[in-house]
Amino acid sequence: MKRSGFTVLLALLLTGCYETNFNFKTVVHQSGKIDREVQINGEGADRFLPPTGPRWEIKAAESKPAKLILGETQYHIHAIGHFAGPNQFTSDFRYNTPGLIADLTEEKHKALRDELQIPEPFGKEIGTENRIQLQKKRSLFSIEYHYTEMFEVRHLISILLYDLKKDIAESQIDLVNPKDESLVESQKNISKSEPQTPSRLGPDQIEALVQEKLREDILPKFQFHSEVTFPGKITSSNASQTHGETAIWDFRAADFENDFSIYTLHAVSKAPNFGALIALALAFLAIIIAVMYARQKKTGPS
Repeated sequence: MKRSGFTVLLALLLTGCYETNFNFKTVVHQSGKIDREVQINGEGADRFLPPTGPRWEIKAAESKPAKLILGETQYHIHAIGHFAGPNQFTSDFRYNTPGLIADLTEEKHKALRDELQIPEPFGKEIGTENRIQLQKKRSLFSIEYHYTEMFEVRHLISILLYDLKKDIAESQIDLVNPKDESLVESQKNISKSEPQTPSRLGPDQIEALVQEKLREDILPKFQFHSEVTFPGKITSSNASQTHGETAIWDFRAADFENDFSIYTLHAVSKAPNFGALIALALAFLAIIIAVMYARQKKTGPS
């Protein structure tokens, strides 16, 4: 595939896309109670907000690699929550939408509304979220736990693509007649070693280039690791791997479906229904005692 100065431009555009790691640990109790721990780390973690609500304990911090003079600041979010059930759980996958829309120009506001057709208010429509569903299905001897967690990205991908395409289109003039000495030198170096594509990219070429960089360079920087431990042995799941009572998922934002908007975790576990078993044992014991008592009364002295 031929390269041009536009690949240099896109590389510059993507320097602000920093790696971000999400680590989720969930424990589902037999009662339906849920314990949750989340850690978000990386140079891009400041673009996400900690969870909110009285059931969360939250810590946030910043650090900088000691050995790297020019190392980027690392941001850290650590939160632990305890919930009586999934209905009490509040999202711990929250993009900083208020920061994104705080300084929208009138032109950008109009573009989001008219060109990208994003409904208003933007604060509610744009962002990320995750939700947990837990169903318990009882039988006489066992309980099945059906766990589903959905990660959702709303409109952020379309905004990112719009901005990248617009930046590339507007910067083509600078690449054809560059004023920046670094771009002039880059073009000279490329022209010496590689054949050139046409000086300007058309809309279809820009679309293909941006889509490729989105899949291969941007979205893979957002990495997810989730572990869910259940009361019983896992019988089915879409997890990357399972170990006894724990399901483990490893995925990236590039793995999201429906135009990189949704990723779903699903697992089913089965545990003994101790309550029913104890009740059945007590009932059986009561029957035995009653029979023994009846026999003793029948054979007793007249």
